[in-house]
Parts: sequence; structure tokens; C-alpha cells
Amino acid sequence: MPLKITQAELKEIVDKLFEDYIERKRTHILYKTGLNIPKRMLIFYYQLNNENRHLDETAENFIKHYVACESILENAHLNFEKLGLKEMYEYLFSKEINDNFDIYTLLDLHKKLFSKAPYPEAGGLIRNSEAHIDGAPIDLTNPSNIRIELKFLDDDLKEILKMQEKVKNNKAYLFSYIDKCIVLAARLIKVHPFSDGNGRTIRAFLNKLFMDVDLPPIYISSNENKTYKKAMQKAIGEENDFSSIIKFYYYKICDSIIELETNHKNDTYNQSAQTVMNLITRIKTQISPSQMHYSIDEELAGAIKDYLDEKDITAQIFNVAFFEPALSPHAFVIANYQERDKIKQLLIDPMFENISKDIKINPYNSNAPFLENLKKYGVTAIDGNGLSKYVMLFYNIQNTTNNILTKKFPN
Repeated sequence: MPLKITQAELKEIVDKLFEDYIERKRTHILYKTGLNIPKRMLIFYYQLNNENRHLDETAENFIKHYVACESILENAHLNFEKLGLKEMYEYLFSKEINDNFDIYTLLDLHKKLFSKAPYPEAGGLIRNSEAHIDGAPIDLTNPSNIRIELKFLDDDLKEILKMQEKVKNNKAYLFSYIDKCIVLAARLIKVHPFSDGNGRTIRAFLNKLFMDVDLPPIYISSNENKTYKKAMQKAIGEENDFSSIIKFYYYKICDSIIELETNHKNDTYNQSAQTVMNLITRIKTQISPSQMHYSIDEELAGAIKDYLDEKDITAQIFNVAFFEPALSPHAFVIANYQERDKIKQLLIDPMFENISKDIKINPYNSNAPFLENLKKYGVTAIDGNGLSKYVMLFYNIQNTTNNILTKKFPN
């Protein structure tokens, strides 16, 4: 039953829940309470009226974030792959997808995903050969049984679609609906209907089901990839345990709600490169200079990413293996920030405060492999001269006696 409190009181409660969620995430204690926190947030959030929820303002920014994150998650960095992701989600946000929506809409999404590929006719084709998931000994559906399994899952989907009106009229059905949608998506992963692009297509299909009942779409960041894969493997492997993947998605729904609501509050504010670095400076002042050595490099990168996430700046953590023999692997952050009407990238080195941006990659002598490694992850924001200074600074500090940071990145 809805609580007998005003919208203003509800809004205050939701704001406090958002603050608590963000703080728990920042301090790495968010996921230790099972589903209590995300369910509590959803209970209160969906008692707000439409004027106080802003999830209908999602499409453009979500597509940008989705394409960036999904490209990294699935190692899909070629231009036609990114264009296909964008095409698929533009279709997902269109009214056209609602025509005759059923389990076979997966084929339409898959066609969109591969519409910009060199051989677009491969899109939407059911696989006719065996498939496997890298690093996971899971028996996927035999090709001869895929259509039969899809027919069974179409019956499950019809039950889910019947629930949608109930959910819209009474949010008491919301949790049951979410659970059923996630289980359906996991079972589709096990069927693995396509030779390639199954994860991207099925996550888009799941997002459609979320959006149909006013839930936000979600995307998975690269630093969440291991958690996601482990949870999915428990669901579709011999354990047949859906609890971890359900928990994973509940938190992702809450992540999206907070991100989208923050976007709404800041919709007239453009982040600049300097603004981002000012935020970085603030968090780094909370860390003792004597702590800044290689052993906590990844921790620093993680702290910076969390801080940027709180400020609604999309950020990813990367570990780069340097090709210079004297240099250790290093963690850094790539942040997407907004400048006027464009999304741009920063490469932020949490150790040395280096920031390289908006410059074409220009491989520099023997350091070309390092640049190529960055390029593989979509980084297009460092030039050869900057890289030379960058590598030399690492070399100098790596060879100091105490490994404590004493220099700034040279001008």
C-alpha cells in the first residue's frame, strides 16, 4: 500500500536514500546488505509522481554512455560495431519496436547491431554451429534446439508482458516483474541464439522490458564485468542459481536512476576538462602525500572513478601493462566529460595528475605499443610528445629510493 505522506516528504526521503547509496558505494560497503537497499530505494522512488521522476529524459545521453561502455565491455571498438550499437539503441527507443513485440524481436535487434558491419546480412541469423562462453565450461543450447527453446521462452515473455499493466497500476508487482525479466534474459544467454553479439542483443532486449514499466535502461561498466560474468555463469551453469544476477541487476537499476536524476538536476551545466581536474584535486587532497606510491595506484584510480561517478561524469578504470622493461603496470582513469554539445575524453593519471585530451594519437618511436594498447580501449587523447614525458616521469620515479611522488607532470 502507498505510504500516506506528501510528495515533498517522499522527495526528501528519496534524496536521503540517494545520498546513503552513493556514500555506501564510495566506501565499498554498498553490496553487503543483499537486496534491502535497492528494493527500499525502488519502493520509495516509484511512489513519486511522474513530475518528480525524470526517466523519460534518458535516450540521448544513455545511448552515448551505452555505446562507450558496451564497446569496452565486449571489446567492440571498430567503428562499424559502435555504429551498430547506436543503431540498435535508437531502434530500442523508437515506437517502431512495439509492433508485434515478441521473443523474435531479438532478431530485429541483432540485425540493427550488425547493420553497419561489412556483411550486414549476418545480422538476425540463428546460429547453426556450436558455441561456447570464453573461460566458462557451460553447455549452451545445441543449434538444432534453439528455435524450440525460443518458442518456450516466448511463452515466458507473454506472461511478462501481461504483467506490465499490473506493474504500471500497482508497483507491488514491480519486484516480481524485475525478477522474471532477469531470469528470462539469463535463459536467453544460455540459448545463445547468435554466433556473435548475444550479450549486447539480450541486454538491449532486457532494457526494453525495463523501459516498458518506467524502469531505466542500464549499462555495465568494464570494472563490473567480472562480477557480471560470474553472476551470469552461476545462473546458466550447473548451479542454476539466479540470485547473484538478480542482485547485480537491482543495483544497476538503482545506479541508472541516480545517474539519470543527477543528469536532470545538472542539465544546464557543462563539465569542462578543468572542472574535472578540479574535482580530482579535491579528492587527492584527502590522501596523504606519503601514501602516494605504486602499491595504492589502483586504489587511487578507483577512488577517482567513484568521485567522478558521484558528480555524474562517466569514468572507467584501466590497467595498462607498460612495454618499457623498467616500468610496472599502471592504473589510470578515462573520463567522458561534456563540453558544449560534445562528449570528449580525458586520460587522467591519478599518480601524476597528467591529463591528455582532444589530441590525435601519434605513435612515438619505441613507445608505439603502449599507444596501441590505449587505442585498443578507445583512447584517442594523447600525443607522442606528451607520452615521451609521461613515460620518462614514470621511469624517474620508479627508480627513486622510496617511490614517493615528488614531481608534477612537466609543462
